[in-house]
Parts: sequence; C-alpha cells; structure tokens
Amino acid sequence: MQDEPHSDLDSSHDATRVVTEGVSEVAGHAAAALRAASRTTTEFRALIRGQPITLAVLMLGLGYVIGRTFCGGRDSSCDRELDR
Repeated sequence: MQDEPHSDLDSSHDATRVVTEGVSEVAGHAAAALRAASRTTTEFRALIRGQPITLAVLMLGLGYVIGRTFCGGRDSSCDRELDR
C-alpha cells in the first residue's frame, strides 16, 4: 500500500490546529501572569496600609539612590540642567 500525499486541506487543518493550540497556550500564560500581577498588587497595597512610614522612608532612600546613580557627581549633566 502506498502512502498518499497529504492534501492541501489536511495541511490547512494541521496548521489551524497548531495555531489554535499556540494561541490557547499563550492565553493560558497571559491569564497566569495577570493572576500573579493581581496578587502582587494586593500584597503591595497591604504593605502600604500596614507600614506607611517604613515604606515612605524606603521610597525616599530609593529615590536618593536612583538620583545619585543617574546624576552622579557635581559635574554631571543634571547639575548643568538645574543651573539654566
């Protein structure tokens, strides 16, 4: 018995099935990412409500570090921008 070549219809059905499975998998990953983001947001809100002063001090420190990182020493471009 000889193997019959796949028809174009069989190929398109296979391609459609593969694409559908891929889209379904991506949708599942997106849903999982949204659930994780929602949990993180809920935990962050709880942290803000539970420790507002501690979080404010941490944010102030983070802002300072970021500012020093991007606007380094005295001769940085940030100082020149402020002098204008």
